Amino acid sequence: MTRYCMYCGAEFTPKNTVGRPPKYCKRSCRQRRYEEARRSLPVGWKTDFLEVHGSKCYLCDNPLTEATMTVDHVRPLSRGGSDTLANMAPACVTCNLEKAARLIAEL
Repeated sequence: MTRYCMYCGAEFTPKNTVGRPPKYCKRSCRQRRYEEARRSLPVGWKTDFLEVHGSKCYLCDNPLTEATMTVDHVRPLSRGGSDTLANMAPACVTCNLEKAARLIAEL
């Protein structure tokens, strides 16, 4: 079974056929993809982020402060999501841990 690397586009044949097939041709491609997905955010972004989202958890509507807020990736990085503000939402710790690397539709 031939596959194409999601990072460099190279054609490769997976060595291990047990479980989920790999998306990347080598470990370095996988690491580069995740490093590029992460980027630094400006100073003070948490305050603005909470104001934009109404200071509530987007999953359970509990009120949040900067101290109690965690940032959840709506589409997880492991599923092709990005580390941009458009893909982030404020969540309480409980909801963020419960959601883990799933999509909202899978909860």
